[in-house]
Formats: sequence, C-alpha cells, structure tokens
Amino acid sequence: MHRSLFCTLMFLLGCSNDIQVSLGLNSEPSASINTPEDGSVWSSGDVIELVGTVADGNGLDDIATVFWVSSQDGELSTPDLVAPDEQGITRASVTLSAGEHVVTLRVTDQEGLMAEDAVQLVVDDAAGAPTVE
Repeated sequence: MHRSLFCTLMFLLGCSNDIQVSLGLNSEPSASINTPEDGSVWSSGDVIELVGTVADGNGLDDIATVFWVSSQDGELSTPDLVAPDEQGITRASVTLSAGEHVVTLRVTDQEGLMAEDAVQLVVDDAAGAPTVE
C-alpha cells in the first residue's frame, strides 16, 4: 500500500522516468602568442624566442598538434619539439630569413578543431645595415 501511494504521489507531482543523457561536447582549443610582440623588428641572424600558450576545454591531452609557421619560411619546428608543457606553454627558438613575416601559432585538437594566433614581425638584413665605429 505504501508503494502504491508513493507511485501515485510521484505521478501527481509530475516526476517522470525520463533519462537524461549528457553528451560530452568537444571544446575548441585556444592559442595565444606571448612573444615576440606584434610589429617587432629583429636583425638578421638573431635567435627569436617564440613563446605561446595553448589550451583546450577538454584538457591538454585533447591537443593533437601544435605548429609554429612563418609566412615566409614555412614550418618552424616539428610538433614533437614544440609540444606544450603541463601549463600549456609552447616554445621554439628560431632564426628567420630577412623580410616581413607573419608568425602563426596553430593548435589542433583530437577532433580536428583548430585555433591560431599570429604576429607580424620584420627581420632586417644585417649585411646591409650601416655600422658605427
């Protein structure tokens, strides 16, 4: 009798047997270049430290690849050498050819979602620069 009364009461209160299923949605990764600064100027032969931060709402384990790319020089490193550390920091030390560059940090997650950030910089040709003595 108690069970019957409980079921009737639950029915009257609007409770249901619906089962809710929450699907794990894939979050987009994010990418942000920390250094170099946008618009910075370098001399030919300078070693430029590229530092960026990548993240993913599903955790860093969801990140499949990280690339640093120059519009002029192409890929600047292999993904295994610039893999993010446990804080999501990715680093590369590069020497770029003389000219104007757009340097892009690109991250892709396991589901193929991508994010990128870019900075423009100039590498002056040191051979043509005047010297002061």
